[in-house]
Amino acid sequence: MSDETFARLSAHRRNIDRYRELIRTDLAVTECALLNVASPKKKLLLHALA
Repeated sequence: MSDETFARLSAHRRNIDRYRELIRTDLAVTECALLNVASPKKKLLLHALA
């Protein structure tokens, strides 16, 4: 197997692993993470929409 093929397959595997992790993630956890990194103005807007 060439280095290029190995690198491509490794990238595909990482992408699949990230996707699998994403579909196991609870949306509330993701929303909390977004609020933790959002600017104060965005936090106020998100709270107003909730």
